[in-house]
Parts: sequence; C-alpha cells; structure tokens
Amino acid sequence: MITLALTSLFGLILPALVSGQCSSDFSTFTASDGFTYGYKVILQDMLNYFEAADLCYAQGAQVASIHSADENNFIFSLSANLLNQCQNNNSVCAQRVSRSTASGLSLDQLLRSFWLGMHRLQFVPYYNATVDCIWSDGTICDYGRFDGVATATQNVTPWSTGNPSGSNNSAASPGSGYTEDCVEISTGGLWNDISCYHKLGGVICKKNCTNPCPSAAAPTTTTSASKLTTTLSTATNTTASSGGGYVCGSDGWQWTHYKGAGQAYAYKLFKTNGSYWQLNDICYEYCASPCSVETQEENQYIQSIISNSSASNGRRKRSTSTDSCTYTGMHRYQINPPNGSIGCSCDDGSSCSYGNGDTTTTTSSTSTTKAATTTTKLASTSTTKLATTTKPSTTIKTTTFVSTSTSGPINPWAPGCPATISTGLGDTNGYGNKNCIGYDANGKWMDRACERPGTGVICKKSCIPPA
Repeated sequence: MITLALTSLFGLILPALVSGQCSSDFSTFTASDGFTYGYKVILQDMLNYFEAADLCYAQGAQVASIHSADENNFIFSLSANLLNQCQNNNSVCAQRVSRSTASGLSLDQLLRSFWLGMHRLQFVPYYNATVDCIWSDGTICDYGRFDGVATATQNVTPWSTGNPSGSNNSAASPGSGYTEDCVEISTGGLWNDISCYHKLGGVICKKNCTNPCPSAAAPTTTTSASKLTTTLSTATNTTASSGGGYVCGSDGWQWTHYKGAGQAYAYKLFKTNGSYWQLNDICYEYCASPCSVETQEENQYIQSIISNSSASNGRRKRSTSTDSCTYTGMHRYQINPPNGSIGCSCDDGSSCSYGNGDTTTTTSSTSTTKAATTTTKLASTSTTKLATTTKPSTTIKTTTFVSTSTSGPINPWAPGCPATISTGLGDTNGYGNKNCIGYDANGKWMDRACERPGTGVICKKSCIPPA
C-alpha cells in the first residue's frame, strides 16, 4: 500500500462546527457567487460511496459537486495525476478485472476512478424512466444534468459515451440490471454513473471555505409525484456569547444532553417524501447530518420524537404499514462484494457499532486515509443557490431525556431485519441493495435501498447547551 500523505481523522466534529477557513491542503478558488471553495483529492483504494462520503465529512467537506465546465476541468486537472496512478499502477490501486481486451481495460479503469457527489435516480424502480437528480452538498443539478434515456452511442457532455445509463444493463434493455445512482469522474474528466456499492479508488472532496456551513439559510420542502424541491428560508444559528458555536434550541430543534457522553445534540424530524439522497440534502442545509444512533439511550430519544410526531388524539396505535420510513444517516454494505463481510458507517463519522454487532465498522473516526492535493487556482465558476422564502418558527424545545431501559440492550431492528448475505442484500421491485437504515412506523430499524422513497428524515447536529 502506497501512502502519499497521511491525514489524521481523529477528533471528528459535525459540519456545523467546522472552521471557517480551508487549510493549506485544500486547493481553492473564488466563485462568481462570492464564496471561496476548497477541493481535496483523497486516493484510498476500495471505497464505496458511503465510505468515501465519510472521509469527506472528516475533512469538514462533502463529496464534490460540479456546476460548470470550468469547474469540471479544474477538478480533473487537480486529480489527473493521482487518477492516472490509481488506474494504471497495480501497487497503488488493485486491478479489478482482466485488461486483455479493450472493453476489459475500460471497465478496469472505470472501477479505479474517483467518486463525485451526484446522485441521479432513473429507472427507480426499473420501469420508471423519470429522472431525479441531486448533489450531496445540497446544490441543484445544473451542469451535466440529463433527463432523457441515453442510447449506447450517445455523447452528452460531460458524460462518457452511452451515459448516464441509469442501470448497469441498459444497453441491452433500458432499466435492466442494478440501479446506478452514484457518479464517478474518470479518464479525461468524463463522468460515468455507477452503483454506489462499487469499490472505487478515491474521492473528490469540496467545501465552502468562506461559509463552510450555510447557517444563514434553512430549507422548506415541497413534493410532487416525481420531484422533491428545496427552497431556503432566512434563519440563523444563534451562537453562544462565550466564543461561538450553535446553541441548543436556538432554532427550534429539540435537543438533549447525554450526561454519560458529556455531549448535547439537537434533532429535527422532517416529514416529507423522497429518497435518502433527496432527504439528506435537507439536513445539510441546516448544518446537520442525517442522524447517527450511538447508544440505546439515544435510540429511545429519537423514537420519542418520531412517536410524538405521529401521535394524534389519544394513544398512538401500533402500525402495520410497510411504507413508512424515516431515514437516518446509518448505512450497511458489503465490504468486498460479492462474498465479503458486512460493514457499516454513519454520515457524521460517528460509531455505528450500536445495533450493528454483526458488522466490521468502517467509520472515519477510526481510520486513516492516503491523501494528496495539488494547489491550483480556478478563475471563476458558478454554483447555483436556492431561492429564499420566509423565516421559520423559533420556538425552543428543551429536553432532559431519561432512559427507560431497566435491563439489557434492546434489539433496535424490526422483524426480518437487517438483511444478510444469506437472506440477500437486494431490495424488492427493482431497487438497489439495502444500504440505508431508517425507522419504521413503530420506531424499529429497517434497512432498505437508498433509492426507495421514504416518508421523512431525522437530522442531528451537535450543540452547546444554553447558559
């Protein structure tokens, strides 16, 4: 294993508390929106998308979005040297398939490319050609957006020939095969859509150096039959007078202080329909992440939030619905498909060991990456920002939570969950693998494909208790 540079990932904090300056290992430029953005290329072989996103979170960043040809060229020039090493040097990145044919060479290079942050959902499920597109940092899809059905010989900038295909066997029959809802950058700066569980060679991370957490804006959401749109409202995170930081409850989020861990967190449940990828962006725009769950105490607290939001007059009845899913930021996946063990990670880098005792945990807080960057300036690029509306309610909800547990650990999973290699990791109705975890209507965990529409997301961010 070649180490190009070592970057410690200990001391991870949530995006809301990241420093306002990009360190020298980020390459920066000032965009036309007035913000300065920083980029880092992390070369670490055998990363699925969730592991790659975890590495970017540990850097106070997101998997990169791209909004212009200039920005795409900048990112490719930044990554070209490392990408070439990964794709052509087996001591840097392992060879995936035989290169004895031209098609084999092309496939091997694609599987040794770098992750971008676009999530393009088409043929989800397999008979639905409608496109939903989102970037992991909450910005809209503009540059590179394609809403049609690609043909095998089609060339759409900046996609490689025949892409975006939407699934891995669309050349034979549109929508057939596995869903391809993640995107990579490969040879020549061209993009390819690919299933998120694939193990690539690295990731491009990006963050806003001027305003790393867009705390001046908070979103409201509306849904239609096939789209979820997000608009921003003017709101600010109140800071403590003793030197800064987000104060618990200052924006109306419910919060609690876990005395055993010495840490306070704020939570908010957003009840709106959408895939995990769409709902994830709501949390990010609030300087938060889809929630991790680290202890039974925290799990019970989150269950109480979901239960209270679902209760109407009288006692809430146990639900038999299989459609309700409140997404979290926890993920399960196969470490090395097709026969590898199951691993887990959390979007905010927290431990995923609670409730996942059968896994090999791979969170960024316990790992070290190989990272390298090139300092380059790009004159200007435009990142489209979402429109603003009105200021939301700021009613403060303060909670001191007391665990009701009187015995040993309680299994958080719903009957039949989680999926295992023996039971099969694929979801039903043409969706992908069960890589995301959410709460069902009864407050139990369920694993399902991230592409499958859910009914909400619960967001989490660390906070400072008010004086």
